[in-house]
Amino acid sequence: SSVPQGLSCRARGAECWPINVMEAIVGRLLLFLGAVSVHGGTWDGTLRIADERSIAKLEYSATIGNGFIGAIMDAKTPSLFLAGVFNGSDASQRATNAISHRAAAPNPLNVGLQGSCTGNAGGILDLQRAVYTRRSRIPSQGTDWQCHLYGYGQDDAWCQTAGEQSGVRYKFVGSDPSACDGCWCCRQLVQAQPEVLLEQRFYAHRTRSSLLVMEYDASWEGGPDSVVVFFDLPEIKQADFRDFAGAEVSSRLLDVGGEEHMAFTWNGVTVAAEPGAERVIVAVMASIPAVARLDRGKWYVAAASFHSSLDTENPTGMVESDLRGALRDLAADQLTADQAHGVVFSAHEAAWAELWKSGVTIEGRADVEKAVKSSTYYILSSLRDDWHHSLSPGGLPSNAYNGHTFWDTETWMYPPLLAWYPKLARSLLQYRVDRLPASEAKAKSYEKPFDGAMFAWESAVTGSETCPPPWSMGELEQHISADIAFAVRQYFYMTSDVSWLRDHGYELLSKVADFWVSKAERDGSGQYHMNHVVPPDEYADK
Repeated sequence: SSVPQGLSCRARGAECWPINVMEAIVGRLLLFLGAVSVHGGTWDGTLRIADERSIAKLEYSATIGNGFIGAIMDAKTPSLFLAGVFNGSDASQRATNAISHRAAAPNPLNVGLQGSCTGNAGGILDLQRAVYTRRSRIPSQGTDWQCHLYGYGQDDAWCQTAGEQSGVRYKFVGSDPSACDGCWCCRQLVQAQPEVLLEQRFYAHRTRSSLLVMEYDASWEGGPDSVVVFFDLPEIKQADFRDFAGAEVSSRLLDVGGEEHMAFTWNGVTVAAEPGAERVIVAVMASIPAVARLDRGKWYVAAASFHSSLDTENPTGMVESDLRGALRDLAADQLTADQAHGVVFSAHEAAWAELWKSGVTIEGRADVEKAVKSSTYYILSSLRDDWHHSLSPGGLPSNAYNGHTFWDTETWMYPPLLAWYPKLARSLLQYRVDRLPASEAKAKSYEKPFDGAMFAWESAVTGSETCPPPWSMGELEQHISADIAFAVRQYFYMTSDVSWLRDHGYELLSKVADFWVSKAERDGSGQYHMNHVVPPDEYADK
């Protein structure tokens, strides 16, 4: 067959992937995405919305991630997810514990503005640079006392001694919240200022994997040389994050290069774990002001760091170390005229530019280009080649399907990754190799034990079955083992990686083969059958 009109493969170095491989990849992507309308033109690599407040599913446009953390920056969702961090047990314990699912950790950087103007000037998801930009038009205002919403490290005692800070005067109006007009008993004197356009830029740093960054600046016509903006910081309470027990919340001043930053800290441990796994400690540290005075022509930063006991023995120490380093480097970057030229953002941008060197180009079909590239972005933002925790149908920023890994990974998401990003594809296979022991245990768990390895229909941490009740797919949808074995074969055919096949792939293939041999049942005519299974069409027998 021929390459569809308008499609051209993109070179990787001096070679181009075989045409039949490209056809298969593009065909599978388009089949997964469904029908698209026909129109020409070019696509600029962004997803744009005119007003955040009018979008019911803002998470599709405000998604950022780096394969270690994934977040929806919609100024509403108080949590995010860390790859590999789950709470709950496997299917064997489902009678007493919640099924394993992504554990929602706090995201103190998902902030909007006080009032109702957050995102009223639109938003842009730049897929090329993995940056979500929110624009908010703040109305002009006169001098007035307003309710002050406490930020991190602020309370009634703070208000009574705050005086004037960043050009804002504070006063305490009483200790009885019922007499304080439904807000904190603290008032702020807001000086008159013109209409302000605030821009917030969020990104999960691609190379500093623990780091989430918000850059922001403002513009206005005439008037003063500086303006004040009030952020609506998420109020993070222990009870709001039920996937964690024993959470500790605190705030303290952090001295970085002689400059003080108010830092918010949160630590918690997951409530339950799959048998054979340990509960996971998660630590979060962030620095972001509740009130910021912005000078004309300057840009500012806030940052947060995330670690868990999966990646370090000292999550609390690592988040502080990473945040200090980020604040130090970002402060140096702020001396540049353009944030894009700073070392922090330029490293992130360069890493994504390297990723986008691979892929497929669709000429004359902006609709298809947008569909394929946006789908690729959501996969890339959920995966790393140095962190083997696979993919889920909803991606890392989502708890869809409990964040579990299915056959979708090897059958639908893996093939284009194999052609364009072999290291990322190998990471997906490594997730399966690492979970061979649990797959062997599943094969032996049946009334008539099977040999070899039988992979779980849904898996999370250990590879044990995590398909929730009352679904029977976890017991009967066994084709996933063949899907994984087929993916190993595809990897070897594409890469000729003999050492990986010898050290990892062969063991997986051999044990899957042993499973199918032991499962096959011979009938009286000498034919063999795989009984008590369901196909990919799970409702074919209904």
